[in-house]
Amino acid sequence: MVNRNILLLVVVVLLVVAVEGVFGQEVQNLRVVDAGNTWFTVKFDTPIATDVTVFYSTSFYTFGNSAYSGTITTSHTITVNNLNPDTLYYFNILFSGNTDDNDGKHYRFVTNIGNGNTYFMSNEGDDINDGSYDSPFRTLNYAKDQLNPGDTLLIMDGIYTGFGENVCIDFRDSDGNSGTLDNPITYRAYNAGYGMHPIFDGQFNDMYGGPSGANYIFFIFGAKNIVFDSLWVRNIDHETSTGEEVSGFRVLYKSSDNIAFRNCYASSLMPWG
Repeated sequence: MVNRNILLLVVVVLLVVAVEGVFGQEVQNLRVVDAGNTWFTVKFDTPIATDVTVFYSTSFYTFGNSAYSGTITTSHTITVNNLNPDTLYYFNILFSGNTDDNDGKHYRFVTNIGNGNTYFMSNEGDDINDGSYDSPFRTLNYAKDQLNPGDTLLIMDGIYTGFGENVCIDFRDSDGNSGTLDNPITYRAYNAGYGMHPIFDGQFNDMYGGPSGANYIFFIFGAKNIVFDSLWVRNIDHETSTGEEVSGFRVLYKSSDNIAFRNCYASSLMPWG
């Protein structure tokens, strides 16, 4: 006959192992898959089937707001609502008594500026896609022509190259590349909240003969009401035949209006540097 004390000890040990297997674990595959200027939707997986709560705040230190999902599952989708436009939010995930705060750094997302649609762009995408998180665009030249006033293009981390695809790109009012004063078009790093910058790289190629016969990464050619946020342009080293210097972001100031550059970088633009 099995000693009851031994059986009880075995049960306690198994419970401790099970509990320790949950506490201290983090959510997996967390990603923001859609957003607006007052909300965002986040997906993630948990190691066990459970309900979840997202605690969020504009402060790094206090988290007084929450969004709850009572569905018991391992694959979660939850939308955080009633947010402020164009604002950095920090958030943590609570599941089974365990808080995942991204190793103390907190998860982060910046809400959109305009109230239009959100599209995504990635080096792993394709321009036949619909621009959703799971089916992103691949090139900026294509993506920009799909956007309307108020829309946001979230650009995944990576190095983007290709003459006429991601480098030497014109933004023209005549091509419908303008936003409005209340609803600008936004080109933003997907991970802007973490200080990341997708890179648009000219690879030191001679791009003379490209659109408008100019050397640049982006040329705002008469477009209006555009925001570029947390992008990095680099590596051009050739003048045009008319002696124009190279530039990362070039703006035709006589016809362009209300163009904003936030947290953007330009480097190795020879001969300017």
